[in-house]
Amino acid sequence: MAASTTTIQNLHINHLISVKLDETNCLLWLTQFKPLLKGYNLQGYIDGTLPCPPRTLPDSTEVNPDFTKWEEQDQILLGWLLSSLSDTILSRLVGLSTSREVWSALEKRFAPKTCAHHMHLRRELQTLRKGNKTMQQYFSYAKQLFDALVASGNPITDNDL
Repeated sequence: MAASTTTIQNLHINHLISVKLDETNCLLWLTQFKPLLKGYNLQGYIDGTLPCPPRTLPDSTEVNPDFTKWEEQDQILLGWLLSSLSDTILSRLVGLSTSREVWSALEKRFAPKTCAHHMHLRRELQTLRKGNKTMQQYFSYAKQLFDALVASGNPITDNDL
């Protein structure tokens, strides 16, 4: 196993990830989850740069200890991921068995949207009205639209904002 990987313990991360991922809060969730991945040096499990070693040692039927360690760490990370998802999102991931599979499915689900979606977000931001919302609700929704544009790769300039 690569020397740069960190052994993670099976700790409960609920106190670190207070926002469970749902359809509306991907940026907030990523803001909480990415530092854990970086802090424990776990990006390789989810991006594929730390692939699973062979199950057995070469020319043997003996279980590869690197495989055992990799699988153990991946399953702990998988548990972290799954415990940070809302029931709605979690139900779409049933049957996936590695942290990489789950992360890829989440990336696909929350990938930047189409051009039409970008235009819709911009239009909604441009025509946003306070109406009967509180100021906090109004600004919070404007920030949510702004963040969605940034996440989709189409940030707006300060002048436009």
